[in-house]
Amino acid sequence: MSTRRALTIVIGLTVLGVSILGIAWALLDLQVKRVEIYGERRFVSDSEVREILDERLKGQSYWALSIADIKEALETHIWIEQTNVSRIRGQAFRVEITEHVPIAFWNESAFLSRSGEVFDTMGRGLDLSLPKLSGPEVLLSKLVDEYRVFNEALRTHGIEVAQLRASADGQRTIFLNIDVQIRLGTYNIEDKILRFASLWNTLSEEQRARVMRIDMRYDNAAAIAWRDASED
Repeated sequence: MSTRRALTIVIGLTVLGVSILGIAWALLDLQVKRVEIYGERRFVSDSEVREILDERLKGQSYWALSIADIKEALETHIWIEQTNVSRIRGQAFRVEITEHVPIAFWNESAFLSRSGEVFDTMGRGLDLSLPKLSGPEVLLSKLVDEYRVFNEALRTHGIEVAQLRASADGQRTIFLNIDVQIRLGTYNIEDKILRFASLWNTLSEEQRARVMRIDMRYDNAAAIAWRDASED
């Protein structure tokens, strides 16, 4: 190979390398042009999402940005349960947001989500009409399960839990939205809930209207307190 030909090849490769490097730098210098936000929401506004993203996107290259970092930043918002972030055409990001869905108040100071997670609301949503669950933190998962069992067992009757309380020693008491109290004790709670449902099915509409309290703490029995003393 002649010296001139070798020099030509070297120069060509150098030019190609410079061109590739220039293209790479140009790509890295691309800025984010827009963010598209999706997802049904009640408590997270577009402006809040954009405010969080502005902190991450400011001065950053579109291609150098970490999707994982963007997700992590968005999910610091107290009402955001999950996000899905992806790059789309036009130097843009698509952000899909799933909010927490509260199913109950927890200990008067926070919400319980449908996934059983406790989250503080910063005052938002406090006007929601939701049941109240309360008790020691160690019983949280059990109380959520018991609440769900009750709803499943009694949903066809149109009655709901207004409150489910666990005392410091674990005694469970349910207050219904029809002004009826159910005492369940500390053990076999789900079985007792199902026994209560069976008992409720045996009562007439007139009897149900007169029930004030039902004590299910017995293993194979129940005691009913009526709103008057004419029937035992």
